[in-house]
Amino acid sequence: MSWDAPAFTNGLAIDPASAWLYMVESEVPAISRSAIAADRLTDHEVVLEMPRTVPDGLAFTADGRMLIGCYRPDAVMIWDGRTREVLVEDWTGENLNAPTKSGLHW
Repeated sequence: MSWDAPAFTNGLAIDPASAWLYMVESEVPAISRSAIAADRLTDHEVVLEMPRTVPDGLAFTADGRMLIGCYRPDAVMIWDGRTREVLVEDWTGENLNAPTKSGLHW
């Protein structure tokens, strides 16, 4: 049994219902997911394209939205399955500075 791994998988999170494994594809850049089955993962599908970013890490909020930490731009975004918004961004990189690489653990 094989599984087609996404390009440069850099962050993983299981959704609150434990139905999906979400993956950051920093090289694409995108967020993809695979359904979690009893004995395997399904092939991945891209659910959020993120042009001109380098997504790096992700986590889910209590209400099921996804937090996305970006290496570039220095930002944390939130996605509700339809809309992606920037929660915080530091265009100089002096304060936030690649939030998933500077010791911010979710």
